[in-house]
Amino acid sequence: MEWVQAGVNEAGRVEKVKLKLPEGVRLRPEPQHSLNDLLLAGDIDAVLSARPPRGFSRGIRRLFPDYEAVEAAYFRETGIFPIMHVIVIKTEVLERHPWLAMNLYKAFEEAKRRSVERLSDITASHAPLAWLAPYTERMKALFGEDIWPYGLEKNRSTLQAFVDFAFEQGVCHRRIELEELFPKQVLTSFKV
Repeated sequence: MEWVQAGVNEAGRVEKVKLKLPEGVRLRPEPQHSLNDLLLAGDIDAVLSARPPRGFSRGIRRLFPDYEAVEAAYFRETGIFPIMHVIVIKTEVLERHPWLAMNLYKAFEEAKRRSVERLSDITASHAPLAWLAPYTERMKALFGEDIWPYGLEKNRSTLQAFVDFAFEQGVCHRRIELEELFPKQVLTSFKV
């Protein structure tokens, strides 16, 4: 397999991480092109990206037209949640302020709770989208009441797959234990 590395819609992207790729995987940097242009020209077969190429629906289409159903089936089969973002704290900052990690965790939990509450409110739309509340209910039916789980235990199977794939694909040079991803302050909590 040959992976082509370039910006999705603009040329100029350069890899910032030294990769140790497994046998059989080749990386071809294309900083002078965009993936969008390479795909439209027929120079590459597919693009994996969080952002859609500009040519989407104008010569570029999804591999799975009903991708939502495919992703939901994958979640039901594996329990792997489609994670998107992480929060990172520098070690030096955490050493100076050991309370910071749990305070951030609690703040994000509260922000999430409020956000889901707004999304679920059928009396007033909080975004200019039709059917937002019923969509939120569909997400709860699929993922459970906590549609965006935080922390290690709620994401153990997802994070294990993430670190396994990262090692297998040469992104990480060693196998990482999941507990290494979290400061000890957020691995356990208790109420007084």
